[in-house]
Amino acid sequence: MNDSALIELRKLFVDPRSDAEPKPGQIGVSHAMRIAEGVDKRERTIKAHVATTDVARDGMVIVSDAWREWLPTFERNPVMSAGHRHIGPAGEPTAIGFWSELDIKEDGLHATGKFSTTPLAKDYLTLYGDGSMRMFSVSWITHKRVF
Repeated sequence: MNDSALIELRKLFVDPRSDAEPKPGQIGVSHAMRIAEGVDKRERTIKAHVATTDVARDGMVIVSDAWREWLPTFERNPVMSAGHRHIGPAGEPTAIGFWSELDIKEDGLHATGKFSTTPLAKDYLTLYGDGSMRMFSVSWITHKRVF
């Protein structure tokens, strides 16, 4: 199969909104995380814009000040989990690495992650490295709502 056929096939299975560039305040676009600088397979690292300050599909916004207040709690154990899961269906761990650098900017949270050497982590590194996966999504606990 040639590259153009693969691209067309991928369009059938990938949400077309995942390639859209979000605009401030826009709702309904997958923009939780964009790969900002890419993947280094040899070092097993990924650099990314992990969360924007735009309105997410659920109508929620994580403002930069919230990251400033609560990120130190996360940094005590900055686990990179697979698919928002902290434990697999059979009780297996789903940690695929850790976030080694977290940087709060006005446009949201930027991070550098290091993948583990487990089979699951290697799968994720491969998927991000070859471009099959391009985005992450942050999980959070809502501590305050402002309307």
